Amino acid sequence: MAIDVVRVSDSDFRYSGERQRPGMTYIVSWPIPGGRILKAGVSDYPARWRKFVAKGAELHALWRGAGHVRLEQEIHRRLSATYPCAFPYREDAQPYLGSLGGWMECYAVPESDLSVLLEEVESGLVQGG
Repeated sequence: MAIDVVRVSDSDFRYSGERQRPGMTYIVSWPIPGGRILKAGVSDYPARWRKFVAKGAELHALWRGAGHVRLEQEIHRRLSATYPCAFPYREDAQPYLGSLGGWMECYAVPESDLSVLLEEVESGLVQGG
């Protein structure tokens, strides 16, 4: 299944408040002992993932295109089938997400799985991957 999106980089966007159409799917993560807290999400604004990066996250991937919502849904389907939710309660996510939502879109992923997981998304889901 190929989803119609293209990979882009954060430097492709000049302003955080600049609305993007179509929107974007992003993957960020924070280090934790033994692994990463991985979050996949969608946004029309670069400010969304830049706020996570400002709170210590690493931006792993960013895709833009008409299929960006479908891509996020498929990433969550695959992650939730294998990895536990990183936060049992919203309050537990605050040090990572701040007041931004999305705590249920975060998964605890072993460090050893991260590169394989990102490669599977890129080669298995993204059109032209």
